[in-house]
Amino acid sequence: PHITSSWLMKDDALTKRYMESALRITMLIAAPAGFGIAFLSGPIAKLIYSRNPVGAALMEPMLTILGLAAIFVAVVNPISAMLQAVGRVDVPVKLMIAGGLIKLATNYFVVAIPALNIKAAPLGNLLCYFFITACSLMVLKRVTKIKMNMRSVLWKPLFGGLLTGSYALVAYYLLDKFIVPETL
Repeated sequence: PHITSSWLMKDDALTKRYMESALRITMLIAAPAGFGIAFLSGPIAKLIYSRNPVGAALMEPMLTILGLAAIFVAVVNPISAMLQAVGRVDVPVKLMIAGGLIKLATNYFVVAIPALNIKAAPLGNLLCYFFITACSLMVLKRVTKIKMNMRSVLWKPLFGGLLTGSYALVAYYLLDKFIVPETL
């Protein structure tokens, strides 16, 4: 609602501030969560499949890719809302269809490779939502003529999320090595 009202009032500075704020808040939550899932995919898989080491080994690389895809999945929603707020309700639907076709094609061709098989299925999600995010941002910039500060909106939160995921992995291994008894 704030973006719509500032857009209709033709207040580009306020529209830019609202758009950057929405994306920054989303990225501050999505980046650490996504990198946390990606970096801790092994321990998460072992926890879920504690009685099935083969299932854990199969799940680990897929969860890594899905953790990275989660970042883009989270960012698509506010960007789609921004496009709708500025009057381009058709763009999110068209991009979702195109992203779905990318996911379908990726899964069709990559999952067919015997060495990869089902382990490559999450790659379709990552490519689909990366495509939708990148294209949505380009269309949003073209429609609004507003150049957002991507350094503070995307790159800093991504770097912070990368550090958070790294620290979580280090903390896990330190706790696993020094605190958790071997008998568990």
